[in-house]
Amino acid sequence: MVKYLLSVIVAAMALAGGIAKAETIQGYPQNAGMQGLVKIILQGDPIPRTGLLISPNLVLTSRWWLVASLVPQNVTVEHGHGSNRQPETKIATDIWRHPYEILALVRVSGGFSNAPAVSYAAARPAVGANLLCFGFSEGGNIKRAELRVVAHDISGPGYTAVSRARTDMVLNDGAGIPCFAEVNGNVINTLIGIANKTSGADIGNWKNHQISTAVFKDWVPNMIHLSRVRSTGALPMNLYTKPNPSNPNQRMCLHIPLTYSYLHPVDQQACNGSSNQLFYFHNFPDTRNPQVQHHTIVGQNNGMCLGISNTSLGVRVVQSPCDQGLNQDWEQSFYQPRPPDGIKLLQKRSNLCLSTPAMPSSASNRLEVEQTLCQNSATNFHQRWYIQWK
Repeated sequence: MVKYLLSVIVAAMALAGGIAKAETIQGYPQNAGMQGLVKIILQGDPIPRTGLLISPNLVLTSRWWLVASLVPQNVTVEHGHGSNRQPETKIATDIWRHPYEILALVRVSGGFSNAPAVSYAAARPAVGANLLCFGFSEGGNIKRAELRVVAHDISGPGYTAVSRARTDMVLNDGAGIPCFAEVNGNVINTLIGIANKTSGADIGNWKNHQISTAVFKDWVPNMIHLSRVRSTGALPMNLYTKPNPSNPNQRMCLHIPLTYSYLHPVDQQACNGSSNQLFYFHNFPDTRNPQVQHHTIVGQNNGMCLGISNTSLGVRVVQSPCDQGLNQDWEQSFYQPRPPDGIKLLQKRSNLCLSTPAMPSSASNRLEVEQTLCQNSATNFHQRWYIQWK
């Protein structure tokens, strides 16, 4: 089961009456609604961008302006703005883009010291719902805008909101600003959506399209897990077999066909250097019982773990959110004697081995990987795995 982050993003914030226009927020941290707001600065771009800190070293924002050619080290993130406060500054190390939504996660070196916890709405807001959105203006001030949901997307879980009160809050192009529900002047302590684009000459007729948290509330925890794996110093790798003894240079790599599809089977492909073929070994103690060690295989693109749905012979290996279960535990050992060498990956729950299809089909693309009886013969090429570190 996917574990959602259930802790609260912000403390409740009382707002007095109606607001004639958006106000510049100078107080911090008394405006607790902005504990996670960050300013994102791109080298050579004078306009500050907005994002939301969702873990000590991950920022959620729009990817409109995070172009593919952007070097992460040219991105600076600041957290902790306010009166008489010096914001903490970090340099980006990675930019992870959502596979189909206009969203991105910016990963920073180290981590911010006062990152709030985050919770996400399970569904998009109803038409007519009031929202409060926060972000940095072109002048670098934190501002707040009052919006109202006016329409749901015909296809997909996005929605459109427009301004409820005239305001001077241009907020650049509106991309990346976080929005929260507002009821009777109070902020509801759950993230509703992230704005991804804006139209309108000024905020008086501002139309703001937003991506509902329902789209990404499962993606985010997986990427937080990936960030934790990366923080251990783990290196990405290809896991491959040598299916043809007469052609030792032929390699078939473990491969994830649909990167973000839960429970999608993992298959084999000729090694091609794609990120869908990169994984991490993540060995760690159980948080509930530190004497128990887990050995997981984590996909670089999505932070999910490889595992099985049951212990039956021939069951396909699938990807799912990491949960410390034995169904995702793979014991790693070397075949003996060496040569012919290779690594055995033993599934701890089923006591079966990670296998590609046996000869003669073992060199074919798109064949699903499964668990089968472990064979210790010198010809079990479909169960002998090799590592190429990246």
